[in-house]
Amino acid sequence: MAQGVDPTTLDPMNHQETPAANLARNMFDTLLERDENLVIQPALAVALPRLVAPTVWEFKLRPGVKSHNGEPLDAAAGKFSLERLVDPKLKLRGATPFAPISHVEVVDPLTVRIHTKAPWPILDTLVAENGASILPPKYYREKDPAHVARNPVGSDPFKPIPDDAVRVAALQNGEIDIAVNIPPHLAAIIANHPRLFLSTAASVRTIQLLYYTHQFDAQHKLGGPYAGPVADRRVRVAMNHAVDVDEVIRSVLDGRGIRVHHADRSPLRVRSQAQSNQAGPCAHAAAPLRSGLPERARDGAQRPPRVATCATRRWRRPSRGSSPRRGSG
Repeated sequence: MAQGVDPTTLDPMNHQETPAANLARNMFDTLLERDENLVIQPALAVALPRLVAPTVWEFKLRPGVKSHNGEPLDAAAGKFSLERLVDPKLKLRGATPFAPISHVEVVDPLTVRIHTKAPWPILDTLVAENGASILPPKYYREKDPAHVARNPVGSDPFKPIPDDAVRVAALQNGEIDIAVNIPPHLAAIIANHPRLFLSTAASVRTIQLLYYTHQFDAQHKLGGPYAGPVADRRVRVAMNHAVDVDEVIRSVLDGRGIRVHHADRSPLRVRSQAQSNQAGPCAHAAAPLRSGLPERARDGAQRPPRVATCATRRWRRPSRGSSPRRGSG
């Protein structure tokens, strides 16, 4: 499997980002996992956990499971991994949701008990997440955080390929079975290939242009208005109208985008008072010339750049979640 974005870390416990989560899901195993219907099922565990006491969950593990370096993923590995996750000295970014964990007990080589500080009814939900990946203890105990962040040892295959064309070529050549983040201009190649098929889904992500209009201090507290060019509303409106969003969707996204209504989620987000762009994308492009900006901000070299979207007209890409896979026929 290959994705188009590099993760910032390869440590499954030290992130809060989708690229790293995608990789961790396909490189590491957890005690439990969700099936295609999002129902929690056993993974490294042979069955769902047993509640021994209000604050004690018992897991029975599968025998014979090993990591890439040959270390067994047994009860000792489970104890090491979950206690590493919540170790306050390590300050791992993925630790917060697992704060209720007190300690982990090894009952026998294939039985582990997770003790919590108080009754925690969603423990089974959390240990199905990739933050609770089970790691080979010897390797992760001996290597420093910087090393394991770039040199992971897991138990499942995953291959990051940032270049779009290389990723598609690898799929065509049979080097990988699944690829994600396929750009629109390459989607047709996948869709028309006799041994591949393309799966698309609407993305929940929208892309927007945010104008920097207010200053914040070192403590992230509002410090006052920003005195730059975009402080002038006419500049913002001109930038909005300089973009033909429908043409971007048609030509850049190959028709695989949806223009969505602006949803203002922040009191500091700039509003353009429902400028609908009905007069044409460049109707207000001359606004900076009348805005009183310094001459250096008006010349061709320093005009506000053309952009792909704006705060008042956002779009999302159904193809963002495209996941072409190799077929069997």
